[in-house]
This record gives sequence, structure tokens and C-alpha cells, in this order.
Amino acid sequence: MNTSSVLMNESRITTNRTPRELLPYLSIEESKSVNTVTGYLHLRNPEKKIKIGATGSKEFKFIQCLFSPENFLSAKHKSVAQTRERVVEAMQATGEPHSNREGELGSEGAFAIVQKTIQSLKRKEVGKFLNFTFKENKIQMLVG
Repeated sequence: MNTSSVLMNESRITTNRTPRELLPYLSIEESKSVNTVTGYLHLRNPEKKIKIGATGSKEFKFIQCLFSPENFLSAKHKSVAQTRERVVEAMQATGEPHSNREGELGSEGAFAIVQKTIQSLKRKEVGKFLNFTFKENKIQMLVG
């Protein structure tokens, strides 16, 4: 077998699959100076982190809920569709005083909360890397 054939075969092998370590993931960092924990999105470059916000914020909980079916911090990105109500339920653990009232708003209220959270994310740098799709009562987030 000649060298160009080997290189071509190796190239084909590496382009047919995406290594799991290159998938986007979430991380958190604790800041002792201001006593907060901040969530970040990492794309394909582990050194580059994009700030989402405090881990207790609606924006971080929203992204974490849609990030993967595992729904835990160290999970790699695997887009999952969730109902609007499920996403709002995940955001309710923010500790904000008005969060209990949001669960009682029904589907239309949940849609408004989801829309408001997406608008908030789109105003931040992280919003440039997030795309949202709606199908019936479900929302899905793509990262990239």
C-alpha cells in the first residue's frame, strides 16, 4: 500500500466521526472573591469558555436542561427536545421569589418564560452559539 492510500484512509476514518471530546460541554467555576459560581459553555476548544451566567440563574438552568438527556454538568452536548413546561420546571430551582408563581401559568405562560429567557441569552455572547427550534409544545437547542 502506498503512502497516499494510507493517508486517504486515515483521513476518511477521522472525518466520519466526531470524537466525543470535541463535543460542546458545560463547566462551572467558583469565584471566591465574589462568592458566586458561574457556568460556561465550551465549544471545540477547551481553553475557550463562553460565560453563560450564575449556575443558579434561569439562563444556565435553561441551557443545562436542553443540553443533553443526561441533564448533568459533565455531560457532552447531545441535543434533546423538552416540553416548555419541563424547561420552566428546571428553571424554577433558581431561588428567585417569583419562580413558584411561574409553574401555575400553564402552557402560554411557559411559552412566554421560554421566549424571554431565549431573548436574554441572545443578548449575551453565548447566544451567538445557540439555536432554538420549536415543534408543537417542545423546544430543542443546538449548539455550535
